[in-house]
Amino acid sequence: MIVSIFRELQRRNVFRVGTAYAVVSWLLIQVAETIFPLFGFDDTPARVVVIVLAIGFVPALVLAWAFEWTPAGPQRDRSPGPEAAAPRSSGRRLDRVIMVALALAVGFFAFDRFVLDPRRDADLQRAAEERGRSSALREAVGDRSIAVLPFADLSPGGDQAYISEGVAEEILNLLARVKELRVISRSSSFRYRGDVDIPTVANELGVAYVLEGAARRLGDRVRITAQMIDAQTDAYVWSESFDRTLDDIFSVQEEIAAAVVEALQINLIGEPPRQRVTDSENYARYLEALYFFNRSTREGRVEAIARLQDVLAEDPGYAPALSLLAGIYAYQSNSGERDFDEGFALARQTALEALAIDPELADGWGVLAYIQSYYDWDWAAAGRSVERMLELESATGFSQHVAATYMNMLGRFEQSLELRDEAIRLDPLASYYRTARAFTLMSVGRFDEAEATLRELLEFYPDAVLVYRQLAKIRLLEDKPERALALLSEHDIHGMQAEGLRAMALSRLGRTAEAEAIFEQASNQRAPGWSFYLAHFRAYNGDADRAFEALQDAVQHRYRVLAYILGEPLLYPLHDDPRWRAILDGIGLLEYWEQVPAEYGGPAP
Repeated sequence: MIVSIFRELQRRNVFRVGTAYAVVSWLLIQVAETIFPLFGFDDTPARVVVIVLAIGFVPALVLAWAFEWTPAGPQRDRSPGPEAAAPRSSGRRLDRVIMVALALAVGFFAFDRFVLDPRRDADLQRAAEERGRSSALREAVGDRSIAVLPFADLSPGGDQAYISEGVAEEILNLLARVKELRVISRSSSFRYRGDVDIPTVANELGVAYVLEGAARRLGDRVRITAQMIDAQTDAYVWSESFDRTLDDIFSVQEEIAAAVVEALQINLIGEPPRQRVTDSENYARYLEALYFFNRSTREGRVEAIARLQDVLAEDPGYAPALSLLAGIYAYQSNSGERDFDEGFALARQTALEALAIDPELADGWGVLAYIQSYYDWDWAAAGRSVERMLELESATGFSQHVAATYMNMLGRFEQSLELRDEAIRLDPLASYYRTARAFTLMSVGRFDEAEATLRELLEFYPDAVLVYRQLAKIRLLEDKPERALALLSEHDIHGMQAEGLRAMALSRLGRTAEAEAIFEQASNQRAPGWSFYLAHFRAYNGDADRAFEALQDAVQHRYRVLAYILGEPLLYPLHDDPRWRAILDGIGLLEYWEQVPAEYGGPAP
């Protein structure tokens, strides 16, 4: 009986249909699991495919029992006649289906194993590293993380925002000096103004607590209220009001910071952070300078300098004003708002004055480190300044960014990436930290990640020109000059670096005369850094001789952008040439390049 049923199942191709169905179903499931995530779907569509295929298995077997496929189409199965012993054509067709499906399955398995798997493994490894760093951070500070929002201005005229925001920023700076606490930097937390949803803010900034408040000034008196909120419960952990004179504003800020530390049950290592004090009216001018500087405009920086000079005229020893002034001078010099050499000389002198007064001013060491590396090419001195800065204050986006930039200049790209990731965690909405991370990712050939980082930034700043310039550079590195040129044109991007990228795209597209004209004009105008970007252009086109001529010109004229030469992938084709060592020797980077791994552009083993 059992034998006859088995033979009948075999004759009706039920076994073949079941096998073919199982093989094709497995193949469809694998394809679904691979394709759906590329379109942003979660696991739900893939689960639906599995369920549908599982439900269809039994009906497929029933149909195989009841019908057979013939050249005329499906027909009801007939009882076997004398010709049943001969192989049935439908069975042969099913055998072919099974063989084709198996061949496709083997091909897909090989593709998945040798092409997709390594990518997934790399992604998983990076995700694990990211989780490891996040876990280490949580282990170090636990839930002791906080964002300080800008305090509201409740003054009658609504014209005292510089006081309310300045008080909040100074409290933030005090808390940032508590090593046991993670504090989100101002450029991210101060984007949340007015009536905001605290749990949403905390989730977006990745903190457990939020500090908010308000300030109201009437004459020489200031009333400050502050409250700390647990983001998970949206409940007040601590709240207090202070009604003091302007002379007492320093003590109020320190009291609020101390209350936060106490509420979070932090056992301080060392002394609690203290403020540098000055006359109350002078301090109000300093807060005004901060207010104008934080507008991030050319006019705002000019106003900030004027206020800071007034502060220093009254109190030449107020180190925070000197440190901020040094940073503004350096920024203006690098952005063309001030004569380059004159501006950096002013920045150095001012930073050194600040540090002579207060050697524990972390921001002052950070500004000095930037000057020593970018402007002086004094890598050893810059390293000492970075080390001192991190000893004093390591838990700010600024300090992590300065250290990351220094590591990038020395070709220590993995260390730089770790520091850049930490800078972003501390200041997740700061645009330049992400563009800097993308640059470092390009240095190590991780172009997909670099682009993903830039795309994330565009979600916050859709009109950020610098982002599109970086994307154009990625397209050139991927040998897609048409897309690079389109990005530069669509977003009307200019400047010497952008013109260099445009010239590279044009030359690769055969428009050589237009490309050469760009650098001829830059040469006539002595545009800053023109010969450095000309070297990129020559190297990109395989003209090593003229690339080195351009680099020698850049070294001779001390174009400071050469500080980033080790991380520039467009120059990697020159690294095997003996002349490369001479260029690096002229910048003082040769010994550092010799320690860079070969896969990241270092010397061949």
